[in-house]
Amino acid sequence: MDNSLYSNTNGKNTLDSEGGYWNNLGFVFIGQDFRGKHGSNGSYSFFRTAGNDSLDTIVWMMNQTWSNQYATIVGVSADALNQYADIIGATQSGGTEEDFIYWNGILNHIRSGYLELGDGLGKNTVYQNGALRTCLIEGWLTTIFEPEYIPTIWENEAFSSYWYPLAGNWTEWDEYHPNEAQWSVANLSLINLAGWYDIFGNNQIATVIAVNNTADIEAKGNQILVVDPGGHCEEGGEIFWGNRSFGVKEMDKYAPIVFNASVEAAIKGEFFNVHDYVPFNVLFYMLGSGKGIGNYWVAAESFPPSTSLHYYLSDGFTLTTDTPNFDKHSASYLYDPTHPVITRGGNNLLCQPCGPWDQTNIEKNRTDILTWKSPPLSNQISLVGKIIVNLFVSSDRIDTDFTAKILDIYDGKMMLVQDGILRMRWRNGDYATKKAPDMIKDNIYMIAIDVGYMSYIFAKGHEIGISISSSNYPRFSVNYNNGELIIDDPSRNPKIANNTIHFGEQYPSMIIFPIIDMDW
Repeated sequence: MDNSLYSNTNGKNTLDSEGGYWNNLGFVFIGQDFRGKHGSNGSYSFFRTAGNDSLDTIVWMMNQTWSNQYATIVGVSADALNQYADIIGATQSGGTEEDFIYWNGILNHIRSGYLELGDGLGKNTVYQNGALRTCLIEGWLTTIFEPEYIPTIWENEAFSSYWYPLAGNWTEWDEYHPNEAQWSVANLSLINLAGWYDIFGNNQIATVIAVNNTADIEAKGNQILVVDPGGHCEEGGEIFWGNRSFGVKEMDKYAPIVFNASVEAAIKGEFFNVHDYVPFNVLFYMLGSGKGIGNYWVAAESFPPSTSLHYYLSDGFTLTTDTPNFDKHSASYLYDPTHPVITRGGNNLLCQPCGPWDQTNIEKNRTDILTWKSPPLSNQISLVGKIIVNLFVSSDRIDTDFTAKILDIYDGKMMLVQDGILRMRWRNGDYATKKAPDMIKDNIYMIAIDVGYMSYIFAKGHEIGISISSSNYPRFSVNYNNGELIIDDPSRNPKIANNTIHFGEQYPSMIIFPIIDMDW
């Protein structure tokens, strides 16, 4: 019989309804506890043993008389994180080259999957551009009764072998497992359900793109991506998302068909093409402010092709698409870590609210937020893809943060579209194994804040805005501006920072939008 594997945070004994659903479709349903949780032995490992544990279960499944040797995987949220780690488990099996070949072969007995609202990027999920996602990570560990694991997260702020089981080995050359893209061994077709405002959305979309571009023959270009508006953000913010559940309903319809067909193809030794069964590669929700602007579904072969539109920070706190015609200007603010900007909206779960929310009251009477605005738009602007904010910055401290919020401004509101952060001690990238050199007072640094993937329509007559500051708490941990790692700074010795944004022809700070033609 066909088999479906589900690893669960809350315990396999809570999966009766899930198991019954798949049983009725003709599958044997296998529920598995996380290591160290519920009926499982061992110590809790924060997904790091998930891949190897699932591969062991696949071996067990293959030895059962009722098994046809092949499996599919399902998971939602943390359970999807666990299943994405199955793929990397093969690369982390250790031992000889023969061991690697063996476990990679076991991995290939997983033929397809349906993974909702999770991702496979490990460290990036915990430390976004170097900043700890305090509310999500510390809050979740506390919720599942593992608060004692929080210091372990603090200890691993740098990329190291700790993260290899969740990200692959990006830093060393190993005799048996060369430094290759973590998804190159993937050889299965997945239905991936993400959300634009989901806690894992940005990294899940990046995961799917990586698999489509770099994986083995039966995975490369053989993934389905669905992006709904909110994912975990079920409340939906201040903008109503009509028909938001359409994507889930479509995938609930297609998943059993894909599962059966992928296993049948494996048994026959045939290539499985998911696009023979699902009539689109991507299905995504086009967001907007409502009242006829956005908030509908788009099915397509891919995300639409985009071109880069630059909005430059200019004089008078204005945004302009014209290259600055002045040499250099700057604007400064004092960032006090003991008085951080409070989170309101965004890709949150435990920190409510989530989604798009008006930032007017957050910014009111604060001198540590700088906001630039465009003139009213003469035509609507539509974007799908990754938003990047390039800034030229300086500080009088050796370390600090810079945050960026993209805003849709209309009707007296400053509605959050998406936000990002960069911690300066990790400005050398997600896979840096040590801190960047201390910032030098008044030296100017060019940084890129990865705001993330977004689909949005700015309506005619609206203004585009960007708010820049140095905190967004408790979404992200507070940077105390003293250069210390989180684990090394128990006293939380805060320093007030004088932070500066530079702009002009010499320092072209800008937003880079991925603009699309709606008639593509």
